[in-house]
Amino acid sequence: MLIIIIPGVQLAVSSIDSSKTLNTKLGNGDFKVPPPLEGVGNLPFIGGFISFGFLGLFIGAVILSVGLKLLEVWLQEDTQSLPVVEAPGPVE
Repeated sequence: MLIIIIPGVQLAVSSIDSSKTLNTKLGNGDFKVPPPLEGVGNLPFIGGFISFGFLGLFIGAVILSVGLKLLEVWLQEDTQSLPVVEAPGPVE
C-alpha cells in the first residue's frame, strides 16, 4: 500500500511547489517562454501547424492516424502468420 501512497504524496507536493513557483514568476513578470527547437518543425502535429498554418493541424492529424492504422495492420499480419501452439491440459 505504501508503494502507491508515497509516490502519490511526492507528486502532490512537487505539483504544489511547481504551481507556487509558476504563480510567483507569472506575478513578477519573470516567466520567459523559450522559442521552439529546430527539430519541432519535423513533428507532423506541431510542424504541420508551423509550416502550413491552421490547415497543417488537420494534415498532421491525418498523417498520424494513417500511420497508426498502417502500423496496426502490419502488426496484425505479422501475428497471423505465427503458428498456433496449443498448451497441454492440466496435469492430473
